Parts: sequence; structure tokens; C-alpha cells
Amino acid sequence: MYRKIRRHRKLLFLSALGALLLHFAAPERVPLWAGLSLLGAWLAAFGYGFAHVAMTRRTAYCCPYCGWMPYALDAWKCKGCGRRVDVFRQMGICSRCGHQHEEFMCLRCRGVAARNRWLRLS
Repeated sequence: MYRKIRRHRKLLFLSALGALLLHFAAPERVPLWAGLSLLGAWLAAFGYGFAHVAMTRRTAYCCPYCGWMPYALDAWKCKGCGRRVDVFRQMGICSRCGHQHEEFMCLRCRGVAARNRWLRLS
């Protein structure tokens, strides 16, 4: 669901911007509520994206270099098959090809550390 909303966010924004510009160019043809409703839908999708990312933090893991806690997103690329995977979901094993990832890269500081160093001690 998150990925679908993320894909449509840009389309919603451009549609809202276009409808508002058309309203100011030809107010008799395009009503103001059309642009404002599209803008409201874009704001709702944008807010959902922020809320989803904030709620899906993996608090059991943190970067050994900067302390960043990863999100539950398919943000890492498998070295075996090239598919986007969530390396923390199955402890580094790709669900498609079975490749075992021994090192994870932090998406914040770009530091690369072994899998066992990502576990949080507390």
C-alpha cells in the first residue's frame, strides 16, 4: 500500500497544480474545488507516507556507527538477484534467491557493518 501511494503522490501534486493554474487562467471552465480537492488528496498521501515511515521503525536494530534505526521498507538491493529487499525482515536472507547478506549498509551514514553488529544491546 505504501509503495502505491508513493508512486501516485507526484501525479496527485502535478494534477492539483495543473487544476489550480487552469482555474486561475479560465475560472469559468475549471472550478476551484477541483484543484483544492486534489491538493487535499496529495496532502493526505504525503502525511500517510510520513506516518507509515515513522511507525515502521525497526527498534531492535541500529547502525553501529551513527545509531540510526532502519525502517521496515524494501530499501536494500540484493547482491544475488538485484531485487529490492528488507534485509532485517529475515536476517539478511533474500526471500527470492536465498542469498545470505553478511553486511548491511546504513542508509543514513553509508557505513557498512556486519549483520551481528546491527543488533541492539539494550
